[in-house]
Amino acid sequence: PATHGTSFTYQVRIVDAVGNVDANTASQAVTIDAAAPTAPSITSIVENGGGGINAIQASDGTPVVVGLAGTGAAAGDTLTVNWGSQAVTYTLLAADISASSATVTVPLATITAQGQGTFDVTARLTDAAGNVGATSGAFPVTVDAAAPTATVAITAITTDSGTSSSDY
Repeated sequence: PATHGTSFTYQVRIVDAVGNVDANTASQAVTIDAAAPTAPSITSIVENGGGGINAIQASDGTPVVVGLAGTGAAAGDTLTVNWGSQAVTYTLLAADISASSATVTVPLATITAQGQGTFDVTARLTDAAGNVGATSGAFPVTVDAAAPTATVAITAITTDSGTSSSDY
């Protein structure tokens, strides 16, 4: 039985109905990969740090930094960031693997589709063989991109009566 990373070389021969063997044979190396990557970790969503993501911060997308150390990720694997119920996919580059992290920018359209409120952001890896890894721990995010609706009403203006600091 094959296990993760096991390599085999197969040789193909063509034999006709009466048993004649074609002199042209082909070999093909095959590697079996049945192991999924382990869960990545969301290390930061900087724009969320001040109490939530506002309209200006969301306007050019929101970067999500995902840690890859110890996951077994490789260049070409797919990183999926789940922004609440929305998903953003990113193909890992060799530089991401070297840095042990990848930054995925969640675009404004995805932020808008999810809507406002507090929800969880998670990440998971899928390797080139299609093995889906475990989901990271949840990272709570708050999006508040709506301007306040309160209005200011001036109800009275009085004359300043001098230099006192108590009578305005």
